Amino acid sequence: MAQITPVRPKYWSKQNPVVYVVREERMYVRDRAEKIRNPRTECQQANRNKLAVASRFLCQMQPMVSRGFKPRMTNRPGWQSRAVGAYHVALGELLKSGMRKGKGGWEIDYQNVKLSEGNSLEAFPMEVKRNGREMVVGFPKGLPRGTRRVRMAVHSAGAGRTLHVGFDAPKRGEAVRISIPKWAASGALHAYYTVEVKGKSRWASLYVYVAKGRGASGGSRATGAALRPLGGVDGVANAGGERGGWPHGHCEVLKT
Repeated sequence: MAQITPVRPKYWSKQNPVVYVVREERMYVRDRAEKIRNPRTECQQANRNKLAVASRFLCQMQPMVSRGFKPRMTNRPGWQSRAVGAYHVALGELLKSGMRKGKGGWEIDYQNVKLSEGNSLEAFPMEVKRNGREMVVGFPKGLPRGTRRVRMAVHSAGAGRTLHVGFDAPKRGEAVRISIPKWAASGALHAYYTVEVKGKSRWASLYVYVAKGRGASGGSRATGAALRPLGGVDGVANAGGERGGWPHGHCEVLKT
């Protein structure tokens, strides 16, 4: 960056708007702006509001989007190509298809939010049943072949907070019981899940709406799957939440 050194002769009035500067051993003369205003047109304010809402939501989804999206190079005609990280790739997807205009301005369109890219999970719906500070999660049609782990993000719009959990893929007929924090115990929840499989294949996230109230349940919205009771507990097969920088709740795999 070039160093700019202001130069003002002693005889020059400080009230004069003209400023002399020296830049890279050359002298320039330019007019000083008499007044600088922050543009506040209706369109500009709407864009700022949209970006602020998107950023507040997506910053809570970092653990999932950092794994769900791959960094890429931009390819815009007339622009120099540059690297874009996973977060900004996800932000672009959110601004493009994961938001809608409400009465008070822009808001998150939870059903259309995408936190991971890849193959569709519509053929592998997730069912959720909640009871106080516990959620019981099941996959009635199983999971994709070779699935090692399942990752979930549970968001409370009322509390403005998100819980991330990861657990080993349950077998068909098993359910996973997840302990959730106090702030997530009341009010509706927005859940997203994706899977990690052997090999290089990637899977997109899928959305589940969980209504508020004791015993409330929900199924993957993309498939419209009807929820069936997950049954009683027959035994604990495995336990443990994920650590290592991934905020987690306590998880138990149950045979149903």
